[in-house]
Amino acid sequence: MDTILDVAKIQDAFQSAEWVEFFGKTRLLIEQHGCKAVVLIAHPTKSGARSATIDPSEYLKDSVTFGGKVDVAFGFRKIDGTAKVQVERIKGRGFERPIKFSLASHDDDGNSWISCGQFPVADAPEDEMDLGLAAGEVP
Repeated sequence: MDTILDVAKIQDAFQSAEWVEFFGKTRLLIEQHGCKAVVLIAHPTKSGARSATIDPSEYLKDSVTFGGKVDVAFGFRKIDGTAKVQVERIKGRGFERPIKFSLASHDDDGNSWISCGQFPVADAPEDEMDLGLAAGEVP
């Protein structure tokens, strides 16, 4: 989210020192205070948002420290011409198997699953799925 820089008190997103301090505080929440996870939400770059593929450099942006410090990162993108959202793990410390799946944002009648409090998996990670890529384009 755009406000992450405000919440983290980051003055210069390209400088590592401020990110190191912020992530040190999040580790304290987990290691000493019983927090299960810290979820950070950020949008991709403008070119990444328009792309038919998920490129980690377009999603883990601003600082190599940011991308280096997160344990797990997922990229989300709308699959063109469908009511699906592609989800891809773009970083997973300790995970070797790549994970890609899609979520259904709307049912067959155009009703929003999200407004009903649901976001069902449309294509499981094991399934062959159409990611809305052009012929010959590799995800």
